[in-house]
Amino acid sequence: MLSVNRISTLADFENCINLQELYLRKNNLTDIDELVYLQNLPKLKYLWLEENPLVDNAGPNYRQIVLRALPNLKKLDNVDVTPEEVTEAMRAPVAQPQRHEVYENPSPPPPSQQQQQPPVSQQQQYRQQSPVIEVGYTKAKHSQYKEKQNPD
Repeated sequence: MLSVNRISTLADFENCINLQELYLRKNNLTDIDELVYLQNLPKLKYLWLEENPLVDNAGPNYRQIVLRALPNLKKLDNVDVTPEEVTEAMRAPVAQPQRHEVYENPSPPPPSQQQQQPPVSQQQQYRQQSPVIEVGYTKAKHSQYKEKQNPD
């Protein structure tokens, strides 16, 4: 439980591949773009970001934005995620300007194309079909910034 800890970035969690639950209520997370750091965590099922500035900053489509970025969640902010809700999040147009590397899942390919491809996990399929939207602050820019701050 990491609630009420003044956490301002999700970058430190990006390599926690066995992370299943992440409770970050009442921290200093301001940018919805930070979700990019959680996108490669296949076991993450429970996420609680409520009472962080990023919720208000993302606007009324906050939940939809999170589910688009993290479609494998079972609970978001202590509210169950339904398959229908995830489907709707994937179909809905992006309601906010994208400034990060959040993967969008386009419409699935026609059934004939799906049968020709070898079986892949849902996460792999999601990454393969999803274009990377990059604008503004990204992991690459974050790495460049860190390198400038800590030259070896």
